[in-house]
Amino acid sequence: MEVSDIQNLKYRRQYLITPVEIDCPFSHKKFILNSNYILYVHMDLVTSEVRNNENRIFLLGDIFDFRIPEKDNRSILNDLIGLDFISLSKKLSDYTGRYLLIFQNDHELKLIHDAIALRKIYYAQIRDLVWFASQPYLLARILNLKETKIPSKIAYYNAHDYMELYSPNIGNITIFDEIFQVLPNHYFDAGNSKVIRYWPGEKMQPIDIEEAAERCASIIKGYMKSITARYNVMLPVTAGKDSRLLLAATKDLTDKVFYYINKDYDMDLRNNDIRIPQKLLPKLGLKFHLVNPYIPINEDFKRIYFENHYRAVTRYLPIIHNYYQNFSGKINLPAIMAFYPENQNKFKKFQITPLLLAKINEVSQYDFAIDYYTEWLSKNLEMCKNNNIDIINLYFWEDRCANYITQVTQEKDVAQDDIFPYNSRLLVSLFLSVGYKLSLRPKYLFFKKIIKKLWPEVLQEPMNPSPRAHFKYFLNSLGFMDIYNRIKMGKLK
Repeated sequence: MEVSDIQNLKYRRQYLITPVEIDCPFSHKKFILNSNYILYVHMDLVTSEVRNNENRIFLLGDIFDFRIPEKDNRSILNDLIGLDFISLSKKLSDYTGRYLLIFQNDHELKLIHDAIALRKIYYAQIRDLVWFASQPYLLARILNLKETKIPSKIAYYNAHDYMELYSPNIGNITIFDEIFQVLPNHYFDAGNSKVIRYWPGEKMQPIDIEEAAERCASIIKGYMKSITARYNVMLPVTAGKDSRLLLAATKDLTDKVFYYINKDYDMDLRNNDIRIPQKLLPKLGLKFHLVNPYIPINEDFKRIYFENHYRAVTRYLPIIHNYYQNFSGKINLPAIMAFYPENQNKFKKFQITPLLLAKINEVSQYDFAIDYYTEWLSKNLEMCKNNNIDIINLYFWEDRCANYITQVTQEKDVAQDDIFPYNSRLLVSLFLSVGYKLSLRPKYLFFKKIIKKLWPEVLQEPMNPSPRAHFKYFLNSLGFMDIYNRIKMGKLK
């Protein structure tokens, strides 16, 4: 690997926003935001800027419009530049993508990101100055910050499960006591040095399933057309409902998509996520690629991987390296959504407490986690009731999506960019508005209704077939699963 390649991989696709000029540790473009802030953007992070007489907008990353798929980033920003910030924050709900948007005028500097915070905003306030970065380890390096000394946080961040799985943070907390994350549905007001919730802005209303399915089909298809108009893409296809729906949205785009699955080390050919797409895609006239990611790892790549993030997940290094080696020219489209109906069903009769949230996350043995969920719940429980939002859904969105689900994407920036087509507040709101029962396994009624409007033939093979799932569905209809879930949660620490 050439020296120039190594230098380019250093903090690849990251950014810094600093109150003073620094010696930036990566290859970058530099922008003066105002008299208080300087923006440093890695050369490989897509950057767009528009301005009018009053406002200036920077976009780091990509944003996509389902209504007019041909629009590029600048065209979409031109649609937004004349809006005040509150109107802009509402309008962003219509788009998908992975981005940080910086809104600036003579009076304001505000940072807002995509629906599930896939493009991160981490911040630290040091001696009345606020610093921002896309990654906490980068920000800690710049500010020379040390890891926490709080015993329960030390225990969590050094636990075997944390180190060997996804290494997720909890809520807005990081391993550095001075650094916090801006969670989904919030923005950072730099003028007032505070994080502000902006969603929900109004009470969520139920929507008829037919209307919701029609709207979701149009939105998802439009997002996929918009993404494939700009990029060569690869779509992981499993036996699950989420990837099946994205597959259905590519009916008229199949020549632009590489359909695949990574064969993880613990998967054999009988695994449903291999077996089912291998049967289904040829029926649709498509080629399914079973990718073996376990190729020899370049030692220079491995070194820079851990230099960028010294607590990066070891397990995913081979997969990320293979993306870099063989697919760096493609954008990956994981089928991940900020909506998990099984959680709402499982805990529908539970009293929602900080301890329960910690148990769901399997962190109830850590005092700092209980303290965090106590504060989070006190801030949001009444708000959810007033806006007809299930608190478990919001918890999944703002805690699990912002940490567990998006963690690998941050580490993968060194190799390849991810865009989640479902990363749209409008789309998630539609799924939440039809009621969780219509999305539950094994029937997946709402998903199937959308798929039938896009490409019915993709339903030739079942989604997540499992005798166990059918048995649990039967027990749930009798009310026995509620008893089982209470017993199971009671046994967790």
